[in-house]
Amino acid sequence: MSEEEDEEEESMDLVEQSIFNTEQYVEIQRKNRETLEKTNPKDRLEYAKEMLLCFQVLAMSVKGWLNWLSNYNTINELSLEEMTEIYPEIRKVVLKFIDIDIEITKKKIGEAKVKHQIKKKPTANNKKYIS
Repeated sequence: MSEEEDEEEESMDLVEQSIFNTEQYVEIQRKNRETLEKTNPKDRLEYAKEMLLCFQVLAMSVKGWLNWLSNYNTINELSLEEMTEIYPEIRKVVLKFIDIDIEITKKKIGEAKVKHQIKKKPTANNKKYIS
């Protein structure tokens, strides 16, 4: 076998491995989705556990998208038509997530201010340092 044929075979092996890995990923995410659909938390600990699972599944997905979109070869596989279909859906989900994030964070900040009787933002003049 020539060097060129060896390189072509290695390249095909990498493509096949990549496809296999992607198929495995899809199966894992499908199972994760089924698990999330079936959850029914009853107390704070169960809610925390299930929210953690949600974020772990989401992180896996985001990591995959980041890998895809930072890979020139993958970007070449996505047509402009596919991108114009995908982007609005992804954007809608991210905007909703950010809205939830901001809402909950502001609520918890307000609760912390009341609990700790904080009335104004710290400035250079009113910061207290432990010495």
